[in-house]
Amino acid sequence: MQPVIIEAAINGTTTKERNPYVPRLPAEIVEDALRCIVSGAAIVHNHIDLLSADPQATAERYLEGGRPVLEARPDAIIYPTMGFGTRPEQGYGHIP
Repeated sequence: MQPVIIEAAINGTTTKERNPYVPRLPAEIVEDALRCIVSGAAIVHNHIDLLSADPQATAERYLEGGRPVLEARPDAIIYPTMGFGTRPEQGYGHIP
């Protein structure tokens, strides 16, 4: 068998109105991300419910959903949205 890498994109831009089960809040993201990892996903990508013009605030919101995942599964690969906003610092300022 060929090895594969499974990436779970757990929410995208889907809203709770469109799908009430989509994880949007940090605690929901943690739960879904861990469930995906246990099921075989190597990578988890997510969006957050709150994007801010302040890159630090955006980073902190991502970390609310990312830290618990990495504490439980240090082998996990998780990454946030990139490229939103109208200026590079808006789209990528939360990455560092």
